[in-house]
Amino acid sequence: LQGCETIEPPPGVVRFRLVFLPPVRSRLLWRRRWERRWERRRRIDIGNRPTLRLPGELQRQQRLGLPCGGRDRPPQIPAVVAAGTGPRSLVVHPSGKYAYVANQTSGDISQYDIGADGSLAAMTTATVAAGSFPYFVTVSPSGKYAYVANFNDNNISQYDIGADGSLTAMTAATVSAGSFPYSVTVDPSGRYAYAANQGSDDVSQFAIGTDGSLTAITTAVAAGTGPQRVTVDPSGRFVYVTNYDADTVSQYVIGADGSLTAITTAAATGSSPLGVTADPSGRYAYVANAASNDVS
Repeated sequence: LQGCETIEPPPGVVRFRLVFLPPVRSRLLWRRRWERRWERRRRIDIGNRPTLRLPGELQRQQRLGLPCGGRDRPPQIPAVVAAGTGPRSLVVHPSGKYAYVANQTSGDISQYDIGADGSLAAMTTATVAAGSFPYFVTVSPSGKYAYVANFNDNNISQYDIGADGSLTAMTAATVSAGSFPYSVTVDPSGRYAYAANQGSDDVSQFAIGTDGSLTAITTAVAAGTGPQRVTVDPSGRFVYVTNYDADTVSQYVIGADGSLTAITTAAATGSSPLGVTADPSGRYAYVANAASNDVS
């Protein structure tokens, strides 16, 4: 074979395996074996010309678009894709078909389709407007709604997600939060949302209506100094918030109405805790400490 192409064998040249047979009938047996082997490898191409079928590895390379000899090379996709100015956070839609990026400086959300090969392609409407300094974007578990924490506007933008994955601002485009909301998250049931407010040192708590809109639940609950990231454990029973300036994690129990009740003692962390997440079992949590360069 030449490269990865399917070509006809040169005249008079065939591929065969040398088989040692008893002298009697050896020529006839070899001829039949060769004919069966040729028929298995033969197929009819354009113009009814007999051609060879590619061996399995070369078929795989052609199917994946790999160059010849590229056994270990993945399909080539663009290394980067353009976003807005100052991209700050990213979330993937629960379906795995769409992605969204919050661009803090340009004040918008980039939206992408995710191809079968994992590459991102900007949607026809590449961006949608958000507030001032959108820091964080999240999507509800149902995949029907998206929410963005606008740091400088002290509010949360809320969007409907269309069948094609595109965002459309709700009739009430924003809902008030505390001072300098840094992040926002939705609980696994999709019924409640929480925002960590870095400026007011508290956590805004919202009920999510049947139309996806947010409604504040009573008042915000106190956190430590400089809360930044908020997450809900997989069971939907607990909330954790990193307090960047206090080197602690505030922890809460979620009530039947979605309201938070602080667990008495905040957990100590390393220096300047930023990211927090819980493992899928809900038994363990981990915190990334920006200043001490370690993980609690």
